[in-house]
Amino acid sequence: MSAELAALHAEHAESMERSRALLGDGLAEKLASELRRQIAAVHVSVSDQIVSALLPLMHRVLTEASMRELAEELGQFLNEAGALTVELRGPQELMERVRRRLTEMERQGMLREEPRLKCVVDEVAELRATANDTVIEARVMDWIRRISAAVE
Repeated sequence: MSAELAALHAEHAESMERSRALLGDGLAEKLASELRRQIAAVHVSVSDQIVSALLPLMHRVLTEASMRELAEELGQFLNEAGALTVELRGPQELMERVRRRLTEMERQGMLREEPRLKCVVDEVAELRATANDTVIEARVMDWIRRISAAVE
């Protein structure tokens, strides 16, 4: 009887060990799965936050670069066409950036003559420069909208 009891006790102990192992493996897999899901959610959240943080910086950098390029194109045009009046039409902030860059270029001797600018404030999204029959338009806001839509 004692041998039978010992055998039953051993069998029960083995059965409990197998149950613990199965339960432990199942629990470990569930925890690992949940951990992977949470990490993925954090990754998406962090990615969204990074994109949200970078969009204003991208807007500023693209605006600065496009206004600088527009001013340089105008400078080349003014040098080639001689002194003439350029009409700038668009948001005040963008016109000021172009005007500052043209002033810098004039101080650095990059322009043959001081440009004559006629500024017309128009709160459209883009900045347009017109001289004689030539129109130069910055399309920066269109690009920013496209990039913003692509990352959303």
